[in-house]
Order: sequence, then structure tokens, then C-alpha cells
Amino acid sequence: MLILILAFIPLFYKSRKKERIDFTTDTKIEVVEDQNRKCAIFGKALVKFNIDFDHINGNKSDNRRSNCRALCTPCHRKRHSIE
Repeated sequence: MLILILAFIPLFYKSRKKERIDFTTDTKIEVVEDQNRKCAIFGKALVKFNIDFDHINGNKSDNRRSNCRALCTPCHRKRHSIE
């Protein structure tokens, strides 16, 4: 019986974590162009399949353009590994 109860807990428990909302395609394009197609941290050239978009203030639901920056994947991983 306990196992059955534990199995249903995730269905009714709502996470307190803020829901991730992606930046719009237009915002992403503008940010990459504004950064001259370079990583905001390392300055390395951004490659099409190696671009991550970071919420500067850490709030994943704040999708203002001013809160977006383009990072190469290694820099983005390093940023989150520090947190």
C-alpha cells in the first residue's frame, strides 16, 4: 500500500521550481547579432549547433531581451556548474 501511495505523489505534487520558458526566435537572433556572433563570456565564435541562451539574472521565466545572452555550450555549462 505504501508503495502505491508513493507512486502517486509525483502526480499531485507541484514543483516550486520556476517553469522554463524559452526566449523567442527573434530575441535569440537579435542577441547573436548584437554580440557579433561571439560568446558573451569567452568571446569565441558561436557555431550554429553550439549556442546556448542564458537568462542573465537566473530567472527562467524572465524573457526580456535585456536578460538574454548567447554563450557557447562549454561556457554555459561552466556557469551552471558554479552555481
